[in-house]
Amino acid sequence: MGAVQMMCARIGMVTGEGLAAALHARFPRWLVGAAVVALLVVNTITVGADLSGMADAMEMLTGANSHYFVVLFGGFWFTRRSAFVTANSRTFGNGWPSV
Repeated sequence: MGAVQMMCARIGMVTGEGLAAALHARFPRWLVGAAVVALLVVNTITVGADLSGMADAMEMLTGANSHYFVVLFGGFWFTRRSAFVTANSRTFGNGWPSV
């Protein structure tokens, strides 16, 4: 995933557009849409697996039900993610740093 994010960042720096816009310039709209939906599904499953793994580890450490930890970690992740997005939108405005 890190390699994909680095590639997306480099494409964005060169073209001034996001990955979807760069792909849309080269591929048909339906193919780009299918790729975006596939990435959304895969990323959602990955986040769920990460939360489940962390919760299972905490269950082994504490003996408490892992379902509670999934909710706890999910809430923490969502709160931190929201704060990160808010901070970046204040810093960068439209997503790009002003030079």
